[in-house]
Amino acid sequence: MTQTRHLDRPSLRASVKEGSAHGVMLGAGDTYLNAFAIALHASSVQIAMLSSIPPLFGAIAQALAVKIMEGYRNRRRLILTLAQAQGVIWALIGSIVLLKDQPELIVSALLVLAILNQFFGGMFTPIWSSLIGDLVPAEARGRFFGKRARNSLLATFFAMLIAGHTLDFFTADGYQFLGFALIFISAGIARLFSTRYLKQHENPELHFNQEHYFSFWNFISRAHRSNFAKFVFYVALIQFGVALAGPFFSVYLLRELKVSYSQFTVLTVGTTIFQFLTMQYWGKLVDRFGTKRILNISGVGLALCPMLWLISQNLVWIFIVQLYAGFIWAGFNLASSNFMYDAVTPPKRARCVAYQSIITASLICLGATIGGYLARHLGSSLELFGWTFAVSSPLLFLFLISGLVRLLVSALFLPTFKEVREVEPIKNHELLLLITNLRPLAGITYTLFTGIVQRKKRTK
Repeated sequence: MTQTRHLDRPSLRASVKEGSAHGVMLGAGDTYLNAFAIALHASSVQIAMLSSIPPLFGAIAQALAVKIMEGYRNRRRLILTLAQAQGVIWALIGSIVLLKDQPELIVSALLVLAILNQFFGGMFTPIWSSLIGDLVPAEARGRFFGKRARNSLLATFFAMLIAGHTLDFFTADGYQFLGFALIFISAGIARLFSTRYLKQHENPELHFNQEHYFSFWNFISRAHRSNFAKFVFYVALIQFGVALAGPFFSVYLLRELKVSYSQFTVLTVGTTIFQFLTMQYWGKLVDRFGTKRILNISGVGLALCPMLWLISQNLVWIFIVQLYAGFIWAGFNLASSNFMYDAVTPPKRARCVAYQSIITASLICLGATIGGYLARHLGSSLELFGWTFAVSSPLLFLFLISGLVRLLVSALFLPTFKEVREVEPIKNHELLLLITNLRPLAGITYTLFTGIVQRKKRTK
């Protein structure tokens, strides 16, 4: 009852709605950037650059944002300005289709605008994290972020579906680039609309003393004895493994399997569907058993996600794999974001978010660069210990490498950090049995429909 009352505060209700508008931007915008690059006949190296360089600039922007925030202090005004800037950038991305007859120029323009989008988004993240961390009670974080992420993913899901069908409709009539223009401009409008809810956030005063300051070098040099720093390097190395193959799942689907945009959308939303359906389920587990236990299960589960693509090219199988990935990513993302809120005091939170992003983005950039190189040089067969392994596409070997790297990182780094708050004790195998025995699908259905009924009751 207390948690429900906490979550009913006007600022938190507004934040949940803002998350939905942000989800539309992600679904209509970010999801289709690689598809746009593929339609422009961008090379594997260019696609890898599009996936790796913008996040690096976004991470640098986070460090800059912390300094600006500490000097300006009005966090709500800063996040409003940055959200508006992102909305304008998406509209500009939609407008560059006018350069479609100049392929080299348009790919370069796309990269520059993607960098600017990530730069403004990067500045937004630590400031918003600092503000929302002050507004959400510690005992209700799992439920709040689970609910917010769930609503955001639902909006992302519908935005992706509509955008995919829009692209197919215009492609069929020979106006493919007009379709891209419409969905990217829609992403910009959604981001601008989100500022309506950002204005409704409370704006508590930011308290910062010089004693709270620590440099990036201080953060790195203390990593071997800092529980939070060990967690940061674990998540960053997982993202390195993801980045090895991440930019090329779209390439595999659109170029190798030659799926339509509607099929691409359905396969892509599989992950979003299960993230949406299971986020609240994971939120309750996080509140009950802590973030570390959830990371132990989901971190290892992530290793299977890319390797399962090797089993079959059947689109039904790929969709099932995407559902599994959505379930695992929901737990991992929620647990990793909540760990930061639990482990870091409010005055240091924005700086820690920025430093974490710099490390993560640097490793993402490195991973995507290595992945781009491997995508160009891997063959369709591999000889190992006298055995010859052949696959239909060299990209499948890249997916396998990505999974093995994730598995190795989890094995080496998960034991190095621990839970930071008091939670109900449970062993890893007991939690795994609990997750499987509870039959998440049944729980999801119950949660989905009872949630709808409860909302209806509150509106009466």
